[in-house]
Amino acid sequence: MARLGRRPLSGSVGSSGAAEDEEGLLSGDEFNDDTGSLPTAGSSGSSQKRGCRHRLRDIWRALVKPRVLHAMVVIFLEFTSVGLLLTVMPQVFEDSFGSKTFLTIGVTQGVKGILSFLCAPLIGSLSDVWGRKYFLLMTVFATCAPTPTLFLGPMWIYCVATALSGIFAVTFSIVFAYVADISEPAERSAAYGKITAMFAASLVTSPMVGSYLAATYGERTVYSVSTAIALLDLAFI
Repeated sequence: MARLGRRPLSGSVGSSGAAEDEEGLLSGDEFNDDTGSLPTAGSSGSSQKRGCRHRLRDIWRALVKPRVLHAMVVIFLEFTSVGLLLTVMPQVFEDSFGSKTFLTIGVTQGVKGILSFLCAPLIGSLSDVWGRKYFLLMTVFATCAPTPTLFLGPMWIYCVATALSGIFAVTFSIVFAYVADISEPAERSAAYGKITAMFAASLVTSPMVGSYLAATYGERTVYSVSTAIALLDLAFI
């Protein structure tokens, strides 16, 4: 609000006061909206700081606002971490189990699948009560947790960890529930299609990358890259 001059008393004094008032109006001085006083350098600086904080807060809210893109990134990173091992593990299993390689792989994946089938509805229901984020962290961790055990040596540790991971390795149940929460009914089909597309893209590209890394740098490099991507996925969530 522009500063209003004092009422002139009389004669020349009034003319002088009017001139001062006009000068004050033209100079652009304004009252402080909060205190009714003229702004100072300190109050101007604090206002700028508050404005900067508000802008940063708005940017942060825009970044963390729930989006389908977030679920797409989670799925892509998780199954990229898993897919890196697909071309490496058959040879590793054969070196460890010999003629029982396929039996071992079948039993391991079979137990994991059965546990996932039995536990997926329960995990989904619990996420309705306690929130998606915590269970999304849990499911991604369970899916990728067996990979670091490959550094320990004995393959039976990896097999047991993989089989038991089926209890919580049900990321798709949580992701689809998350997408249903944040999207309109008319948009859900397209959102589910995007999630499935990212899953397919990760399993198309990651085995080629894993094969190249294994041939060029060795199997342990594949384990390291897979673990690093899994940690990145957990940090992103």
